[in-house]
Amino acid sequence: MASCGFSSIVSCLVLICFRYLATQATDPAYILHFCPQVINFTSTNTYESNLITLLSNLSSSINSSYANGFRTSESGRGPDIVYGVFLCRGDMSMDNCRNCVRFAAKDILDRCDARKEAIVWYDECMLHYSNVNFFGSGETWPAMPYWNPNSSNNPNNMDFGSIGLIYTLIDRAQRSDKLYAADQLENASIERYGMVQCTRDIDANACGTCLNNLTNRIGDCCKGKVGWRVLGASCYLRYEKYPFFNGTFVKTQGTVTGATGKGKVRTTAVFATVPAVVLTFLIGLCCYFSYRRRRVRKDAMSSGEIKGKTHGPLLDGGIMDSENSNNDQGMNYVSLQTVIAATNGFSDDNKLGEGGFGPVYKGKLPSGMDVAIKRLSRKSSQGLTEFKNELILIIKLQHKNLVRLLGYCMEGDEKLLIYEFMPNKSLDAFLFDSHKCKELDWEKRMKIVHGTTKGLQYLHEDSRLKIIHRDLKAGNILLDDEMNPKISDFGTARIFQCKQVEDSTDRIVGTFGYRSPEYALGGMISEKLDIYSFGVLMLEIISGKKVTRFFHKGKKHSLVSYAWECWIETEGLNLVDEALEGSYSPTEVTRCVHVALLCTQDNPTERPAISQIAYMLSNDKELPQPKQPMFTYCNALRNDQHSTSEDVYSINEATLTAIQGR
Repeated sequence: MASCGFSSIVSCLVLICFRYLATQATDPAYILHFCPQVINFTSTNTYESNLITLLSNLSSSINSSYANGFRTSESGRGPDIVYGVFLCRGDMSMDNCRNCVRFAAKDILDRCDARKEAIVWYDECMLHYSNVNFFGSGETWPAMPYWNPNSSNNPNNMDFGSIGLIYTLIDRAQRSDKLYAADQLENASIERYGMVQCTRDIDANACGTCLNNLTNRIGDCCKGKVGWRVLGASCYLRYEKYPFFNGTFVKTQGTVTGATGKGKVRTTAVFATVPAVVLTFLIGLCCYFSYRRRRVRKDAMSSGEIKGKTHGPLLDGGIMDSENSNNDQGMNYVSLQTVIAATNGFSDDNKLGEGGFGPVYKGKLPSGMDVAIKRLSRKSSQGLTEFKNELILIIKLQHKNLVRLLGYCMEGDEKLLIYEFMPNKSLDAFLFDSHKCKELDWEKRMKIVHGTTKGLQYLHEDSRLKIIHRDLKAGNILLDDEMNPKISDFGTARIFQCKQVEDSTDRIVGTFGYRSPEYALGGMISEKLDIYSFGVLMLEIISGKKVTRFFHKGKKHSLVSYAWECWIETEGLNLVDEALEGSYSPTEVTRCVHVALLCTQDNPTERPAISQIAYMLSNDKELPQPKQPMFTYCNALRNDQHSTSEDVYSINEATLTAIQGR
């Protein structure tokens, strides 16, 4: 470099890059192919002729208009019609895209000889044809995993840096015209790169659903791997420890091992064949700025800065002020050193409580911000799964009635989640305390009911994901300094697809007494499970009685069945907590008991949706008549192994639960 004058620095950088890269594109780097076991077509028949026409049309369609690296096409009619699509990686040049698609059009016939449907994936593009119209379907199928054989292979290790990056990219891709996003994760300990992309025959919402479904496969296929992909027909994900996009990427040699097949990865350095002068100038600039960025990052790391992929201003201690952020998907990595300082070395004086996840500490950042820090216990058998589940979910959820996750930390054996601090702890700390319950007058209790309703409505109907919480209870309703409720603890939550109605599980989680009959006895999961729990919670708020410790006239009783008796006798007025001392509105009490009984109906189809509940609570329209609940927790088989502990209050803590993987 010293032999080059200042005016020729770009040319020198170009020469360095040329020595690093090959100068001519070769065959695209094959990844995997998929040939479903469908009926083959007969050689020389009409279907074969239509298929050849289709592949020719696709491979010849990449011209100056280029279609931005994507096109659908069809050939023929009736039973012999063929549908096809190609998708080039979002950063590919026209020449590289053309080269890949033309190669794929020939290669797919060799790999899937005489098959009526086939998909083939390369680094640069994918090609899919079928005798069935799949346009606009948003298919996750076949969801084929593929991983870097040179990555680590510790099955108990999960690279959690991938979770925040992938979900950030999914959100970004949905706002992109190409339905494509790629970026780098930067923090104090790892360097990672991610990419997501969808075919553009689907809309942004379907793209998000497709990518989220593939993301749910990561834990099954890619634990212990720091280089992997999950490939679907309409979308795919990729995550590596080296840069592989923006035209310069390195292929890993070796045998690719996946759940469905094996193949050889050919080492191919790609260099776009566009006019030499323009290209060499651009590559020179890329090399230069890449060098500068790496140098700045190393300097920052050596000075002990906390680096997180953020989209807003950082407060002291490395946590983003998300109120001022333009992107609510920013996830912040916080160093262990900062956490230790904030908690005074995890001092017992800072300990707020302990749950199945592990202990929870109050922390204070150098800026003065108070936070609650969940620390995964090394002895916890379930906390790692809860950690992953909560991190995945809460990255995507932002609502004033949901607790805010501010950051996370993973260093060595330590795994920590950093939340906003709730000064009034949880609802159960007030509601079931003989002295503190008097601080909850009727107005505050209704404020908590309405706020919890809004939070649950966001989870079920208004968020980008459809979330079934599965453990809605007083201990998981946290209260801020103005007694506003915030739903917490998503360790046992289940993600549903937009149109999905129900699911099932063999392992029951959640808290004893809040489980609906169809879930407690049959493992059926739907949003009506949360509605049942919400109804029980309302009865607790009205009565001040804990569902799992309810006694009436000296005998163990069901709070739900007792509420029904009170409804028959006095329309629920004799259910009211004595601490309210007549300060309540009888009309409001009657309506709330009425709604709670509708929520706890035995038949889930007879329970209202959360939007209907919000409407019922805010006006005086006539309500349907509830039926007598026949199911009570006294009649259900109790399995203590899968029940939560009710001996301590929940103070910003996780629940003792058994986790069922999705």
